[in-house]
Amino acid sequence: MKSFKRIGLLGLLLLFFLLAACAGGGGSPETSPPDSPAPTKTGAPLPHPTETDPPVDNPEVRLLIHDVDGVRIYYRDFVIDSVFGPQLLVRIENDMAIEINIYLFDFSVNGLEDKASAYINIPPEHASDYALFILNAHYDDIQQVEELEFFLDIMNTDEDYRHVTDPIRIDVINPGA
Repeated sequence: MKSFKRIGLLGLLLLFFLLAACAGGGGSPETSPPDSPAPTKTGAPLPHPTETDPPVDNPEVRLLIHDVDGVRIYYRDFVIDSVFGPQLLVRIENDMAIEINIYLFDFSVNGLEDKASAYINIPPEHASDYALFILNAHYDDIQQVEELEFFLDIMNTDEDYRHVTDPIRIDVINPGA
């Protein structure tokens, strides 16, 4: 009976070492595989959680949907069935010397208006691609997105700045048409 316990214990120990080796637990922070990004020691802040890379299927879509007071917003794509829910992919360029908050409201898809909304904070003099996650959306019955419509409220209350857009309409099938 003791031999079974020893064999079982040795087997568990061997399994533990194999799992530790497979998990890639070795290496120090100063070393990284050649295909991974180099580690940073600057303690720089993490990217904004809604920052995204351009979509692979249509990285060239750059339809200008807003250009006022040094704030430019470009439509990139709309993804209705992402893991986190519907998202509007945009590029935002803030040439202003102040931080701005952008609120999306009265969002509709194919004429179906919902109380969905989104919010994003943009640092001063910053440009990047973002995903505006549409909150409280109910678009389960929509098979194909053809048209989007929404308003943007761009503001900085500390600097007494506010601009509310006219309705923004986007033909998703033929952007810019």
